[in-house]
Amino acid sequence: MKSTGLQVVALSAFAAPLMIFTGQPSTVVMVRGQSGGSKSTATAVACAVWARPRDAMLKPSSSKLAVMKFMGEIRNLPVYWDDLRNDHFEYVKDTLMEITQGGEGRKLDQQRNQRKAGKWDSMLLTSSNSSLVEYLEEVNKNDGAALVRCFEFEVPKILAQDEAFVNPVQLAAVISALDHNYGHIGREYAYVLGSDPAALKDMYDRVWQEFADLVHPYQPHERYWIAAAATLLMGAHLANILPSLAHNGLQFNIQEITKFLLGTYLQLRARHAAAHIHSDASSYVKHWLGQFINGWASTNNQIAWTQDAPVGPGKPAMTLPIWPLGDAARNQKALSIRWVTSSKKLRVSKTSLFRFLRNEKVSVDRMDEGLLKYYGAKLIRGRMAGGLTNIPAQAAEEIYEIVVTPGSWLDDIMQHHATADDTRKIGPQPREQTRDR
Repeated sequence: MKSTGLQVVALSAFAAPLMIFTGQPSTVVMVRGQSGGSKSTATAVACAVWARPRDAMLKPSSSKLAVMKFMGEIRNLPVYWDDLRNDHFEYVKDTLMEITQGGEGRKLDQQRNQRKAGKWDSMLLTSSNSSLVEYLEEVNKNDGAALVRCFEFEVPKILAQDEAFVNPVQLAAVISALDHNYGHIGREYAYVLGSDPAALKDMYDRVWQEFADLVHPYQPHERYWIAAAATLLMGAHLANILPSLAHNGLQFNIQEITKFLLGTYLQLRARHAAAHIHSDASSYVKHWLGQFINGWASTNNQIAWTQDAPVGPGKPAMTLPIWPLGDAARNQKALSIRWVTSSKKLRVSKTSLFRFLRNEKVSVDRMDEGLLKYYGAKLIRGRMAGGLTNIPAQAAEEIYEIVVTPGSWLDDIMQHHATADDTRKIGPQPREQTRDR
């Protein structure tokens, strides 16, 4: 069918036993694409290298415990979990972390004795119409641990007018025959694997290094991706020397597969860098502070620009509002964001910010650390709406106060509602001109 993506699915059968060379207990390969893209067909072909597809391929309804027990039984052979739906992703996410740790958690039997825990060095391949990576980005907002364990790529649907299209009726008859004709290629491959394991380890090291050079600079958190890519690529080399494949003129195109794996790897790297899930990075703090300012506070009419703000204890002096004015100002009931233009400071209600973060399932501790570390925020106590007559007096609370750096993204927002006079006060000042200049 001339699909490199489908060839990579088939290669998982040869890649899984090589995971023992990677130093990683396991990795997960996720194949996504529209229905009719032959994902299940390619998965059945891969499964038939070792076993009867109808028996060995896990059904969508398989439980987490069943998956773990199955992996512990077959140890080094690939596991196929086909046709997952969105509502399965929640327990797939939890399963994902245990799978990549290479063993089951400790459990007791009915007599309260330690039950034997399964262990494995293998590869799990799943397929779905939707993106597991996208789901992991959405639900894991504080770290990317699950995200970096999933090597995901898309297989485009082959349409009837495409040159590589195969009639599904004809294809179904061939695939159904796999239930009665399987395991022969696995037998040949097992002979290759057992003939000289030391040489295979050296070969893996070379393949790994060559691919690592392509994705330089390699980052430690990418170890699961590079393990998947290197074993798939080495599996292609080894499959090409198997007698049955060579005799029938079936050869994997190493150059095309390398290009495909490299493209997938770089896409995952870019997606990981752009995901706002790295709680130790400034981009994480910037993203969620921006969401609070431009999203929550703006939508709920709890943001204001004032020329000044009360400082210190005592009755607050009246302050000069800049925006909102008129009816918009009279409709405000509370304040969570306050821009103070004369001193170039941003004030953020800690209570409102934390309520927003908890609702979004974002770590408040990491945000607190990030605001102090990356924005030099300091905690003061006061009233967010102090000195404004249009908002009922709010109780004193803890407030983050941030000095806005000229030219920063916060400065861009601060300047948004500045008047001409205010712009002269808070904007960068031109250098004084003299006769000599």
